[in-house]
Amino acid sequence: SGGDVLDETDTRYFSVKKSFFSSFDFKTEETDENMTASYNYNKETYTNGQKPETSGTFGSLEWTGFDYDGAGTPCFELYGKIEGINVRVSGIGFTLSDSETKEVLGSLALKASDEAETADSGEAAGAEAEEETAAGTEEAAVNYIQVVEMDHVRAGIPEGYTVIKDAAPKQFIFKNVETGGQIGYWCGKDTADEQIQKSLNTLENVEKQEWDIGGVHWVGYIPYEGGYDLACDTTAGYFMIDMEYGTMEELEKLIAGLEMDLPDIP
Repeated sequence: SGGDVLDETDTRYFSVKKSFFSSFDFKTEETDENMTASYNYNKETYTNGQKPETSGTFGSLEWTGFDYDGAGTPCFELYGKIEGINVRVSGIGFTLSDSETKEVLGSLALKASDEAETADSGEAAGAEAEEETAAGTEEAAVNYIQVVEMDHVRAGIPEGYTVIKDAAPKQFIFKNVETGGQIGYWCGKDTADEQIQKSLNTLENVEKQEWDIGGVHWVGYIPYEGGYDLACDTTAGYFMIDMEYGTMEELEKLIAGLEMDLPDIP
């Protein structure tokens, strides 16, 4: 969902995007234990509208999985084997019974042996470089596990977050599971400048700032280290992000998951 990803130095992972919130993510696992542990974690996490677990075969992929509701968007998780190779698949915008799902998963096959040997030798020659590339690939291909419909804004919620309050389309609050930092999404009818100025009027020694992130102009302020309050104009008013104990990198990742109706720029 962060874009089509196929890095030939990382043979464990790739992502295929059909649209912004319609994609397949694939990842191979070294052991059965890792594969089932990751799948079971997802099964315990993605419980909204979860359907009973099913199993079957797509081409050479023998799988077990489940469908669930990602805030109105159909999603699925599965694990299985392709000729003995462990693989997990996450689908956004599809169910396990969709014809496109069957076609894509039915097309999976092992690489030819000479290609596998080449990949193995390349991995041995540049393990450190591969780790850096793999980390970059994971960052680029964000897996949005839930889609939230705000007022003229669609927000993708990545893995690693848990919902605290769902009052969409005006308010949605969630938390970074690792850091405990809380993030709030808000929509209102004021302009972004008006909304930010209301908050600034109650604060001392905090200055207004401006950023261009994700092709969108934002206004806001940093009330303390790790805190970000910023807003942008939409055709309906403003969209605001309130982040606690975060980083600019985390903020950029969240903004990358937004689709917004923006006003025309004169």
